[in-house]
Amino acid sequence: MGFARLAIEFGYPIVPFAAVGVEEMFDIVADETTPGLGHVYPIISRLVGLPLPPIAHGIGPTLIPRPERLYFWFGEPIDTVRFDGRADDDDAARQLRDEVRRAVQSGIEFLLAERDADPQRGLIRRTLRIPARPAADPEAHFVARAFDAMNEAGAETAAAWMSRWVQLEDPPGWPGARTWRGRAAAIARLDEVTAALGASHVDVEDARSVGEGVLARLAVLTSDPEPRRFYAAIEIDGDEIVRIRVFLDEQAARMALSEPALS
Repeated sequence: MGFARLAIEFGYPIVPFAAVGVEEMFDIVADETTPGLGHVYPIISRLVGLPLPPIAHGIGPTLIPRPERLYFWFGEPIDTVRFDGRADDDDAARQLRDEVRRAVQSGIEFLLAERDADPQRGLIRRTLRIPARPAADPEAHFVARAFDAMNEAGAETAAAWMSRWVQLEDPPGWPGARTWRGRAAAIARLDEVTAALGASHVDVEDARSVGEGVLARLAVLTSDPEPRRFYAAIEIDGDEIVRIRVFLDEQAARMALSEPALS
């Protein structure tokens, strides 16, 4: 917990960071967890004064790494000012450490989903510089990928696609319908609704750019044979979702964006 104590002591924010790809470059043949080597590794490490690296191979039996594509993610800074004066408090350091751990894990899960969906991951395509076919509707494609990421790793992963100041608006007429402002509130609401519906997946059945936003038809898959359908008017600014308005019928969503119905 040392890094957490240090950040608390000086009031530094912590930026969670994740990377995926390096672990695919080598196959581990043996390390300190290999049966029979658990006792040998510490002894040799003490003799040489350095930790021993694992025995590994890359391309064939060589140490040449396989040319894997690397993916990097930076999360939102985690504030530590709320722990001011508690650098020696184990509970505070542990709470901060676990918060950072969860953020890093969500970043890893996000990158794994991105890697699986990356058309440029393959070596041949990258070597020949064959460009991926561009999406016919980039903003609609962006929305679909955001929901794919949420399905892969939960609503928290959707944070990477949202503005810090995103607004999520409940369907008009829902009991207690309101607007949820800010990324944390929006994600918590998404978690709450999907849990209440018993949802296992949110399928983007159709999405298209409409004016300054994207009109999407969402199918919420539950244990029921027939999915529950919602319609969303989604606004994007740059590479972030800034507003999501949810409706129970297509016409209301269509009127929000003043465009014809989805086919």
